[in-house]
Amino acid sequence: MGFSTFSGPLRSGPVKYGPSANVGLAVLSQQGEVGFANTSGSPASVFTLPVGARLLAFKLIVTEAFNAATNNTITLVADGDNIAQLVSTGAPIAVGVYAVPIVASADAVAAAEKITKDTAAFTAVFAGTGTAATTGKAIVTVEYVQRAADGSFTPAVN
Repeated sequence: MGFSTFSGPLRSGPVKYGPSANVGLAVLSQQGEVGFANTSGSPASVFTLPVGARLLAFKLIVTEAFNAATNNTITLVADGDNIAQLVSTGAPIAVGVYAVPIVASADAVAAAEKITKDTAAFTAVFAGTGTAATTGKAIVTVEYVQRAADGSFTPAVN
């Protein structure tokens, strides 16, 4: 399976010419993996968003349960700012899909502002207390809209 590459806004629909006719921005996603060994001393590099990206959603797909005795938590960090607590539970994190809303916390707003101006490297960190985790693996997904580097939503189209 290959990857597709394109540049600029997408045009889709019956109108071929005209300013902004049938033009929109694509919703893109990136994924990375985090495991029980990816603690604060060894975070997992999960993805890097390009300049101008606007965060839409995060999803965590736990493929192998995280089994620390208590306080199992997976946190997403961008350039030093905590962006989202992907999941936090007093018990082991069960296999399943966890949708994570983007909330307007001070850290999330600061990260979104950084992403607009610079690329942002995201890491994921697992933490648990009590008996140390010996298993656990998850896929972290981010959905975002790629905007222009100046942050504009509507690209100029000829």
